[in-house]
Amino acid sequence: MQLGAMVLYRPLSPHHTLTVRFSIGGRCSIGMKNRSAISLLLAANAISGFAQGVSLISIPWYFVRIMDMEDVYGALFTAITLSTLAWSLYAGTLIDRFSRKAIFQWINVAGLIGIGTVTGLTMVSPDLLPLWVGIAFGITIFIFNIHFPSIYAFMQEVVPREHYTKYNSIMEVLHQSVSASAGILTALVLPDPLGGSSFRDWLPFHLEPWTMTQVFALDAATYLAAFVLVSAIRYTPLIRRAEQKESIWLRFRNGLSFLKKNPLLFYFGMASYSLFMVVLVETFLLLSIYVDQHLGSGPTIYRLSKIGYSFGALFAGILTARLLGSWARVDSVLLLLFVITLALLSVGVTELPWWFIVFNYILGVCNAGVRILRNTYIFEHVPNDYIGRTNSIFNSMNILLRSGLIAIFSIGYFSTQGHVAEAYIWCAVFLTAFMVPTFFLRKRLRKLKIIEPQRVSTT
Repeated sequence: MQLGAMVLYRPLSPHHTLTVRFSIGGRCSIGMKNRSAISLLLAANAISGFAQGVSLISIPWYFVRIMDMEDVYGALFTAITLSTLAWSLYAGTLIDRFSRKAIFQWINVAGLIGIGTVTGLTMVSPDLLPLWVGIAFGITIFIFNIHFPSIYAFMQEVVPREHYTKYNSIMEVLHQSVSASAGILTALVLPDPLGGSSFRDWLPFHLEPWTMTQVFALDAATYLAAFVLVSAIRYTPLIRRAEQKESIWLRFRNGLSFLKKNPLLFYFGMASYSLFMVVLVETFLLLSIYVDQHLGSGPTIYRLSKIGYSFGALFAGILTARLLGSWARVDSVLLLLFVITLALLSVGVTELPWWFIVFNYILGVCNAGVRILRNTYIFEHVPNDYIGRTNSIFNSMNILLRSGLIAIFSIGYFSTQGHVAEAYIWCAVFLTAFMVPTFFLRKRLRKLKIIEPQRVSTT
């Protein structure tokens, strides 16, 4: 007969009750209620992510291929990226101060209202469609700057340490699965006023091209569905978060001080984020110009490239832990950065549509692999009290450097006469500037002390 006891503990608020069972031997196990919470969180993220993916693939294509407004789109992307800088820093203080569930609810309410309003405006004033598309782009980017840091903070809060890599991989697989699905849908519904083959021609039935109004209507509807799912989440925090009543400025300074005390962690965060910077620039600025002007190809290559990226990322989500599990996380990140640097150089000096599709597959593999490894490393080294601000600081530095790349590549030189290929070579140089110092710091990064967050008390 085994003797034991059960206690109820309220770590955050009257709405969060933790049930802990422990035996005489001192071993304790936390109830598995978080499984359903994580499932609902991932489902909500997948549903809204699908429609967001359709929007974010359609918007660059709309400006570049349909409206022939490459320069306008480049300037718009630069302006939106820079305008999110202050918001990103502020978002980190909110993530560390308030319930992550409440933040997710407000994110989806904001998306529903914002994109829903834009959908209505596209019908009321179709002559101003480029303006409404630009506003929808801005709303989505602003949401991204709080959405993903919130997910990572929530996952660290509700997932046991030993399962960090597993759930980071699951989240990546789901995210990329819906991205691939979004790519397939846009391949079917995006119009091409310049002609060329279309995936619609392969269907046994007739499918009309979608308007941007239909794209945004789908996006708005999924924000509503995600809100319903997030509202149903009931979870058990596994980590005690310190109550924060300081001012926003003081909370931000405390987060900055944490990284100043851990410079190696800051550097690794920036180095591993460098690939994400390149991916965003390639996805939202360079890809459509490269396909249109350097390759002289139509929408089929554009769409296959997007699908190839998604399937590459899906592959990485499934196999990163298995293929690179025996390596140190830092060494695995270095390997993936080296591979993608070579791939960037290759597309900069070739003009092969099939190889560009393969390149985007490799890009998806490397970016998703680095993201899984980086998130797990940060989960292991950053307390949950600081995770929101830490990721927001990384994101803000990302925005600054990314804005510089966007501003440079938005110059007319890179969007004419096939010079966009040179931008891919400069992206390879950019990654090398982070990769080489990381190589020499790898031994110190491997030995960096893992910070043990304050776990929920069992007494």
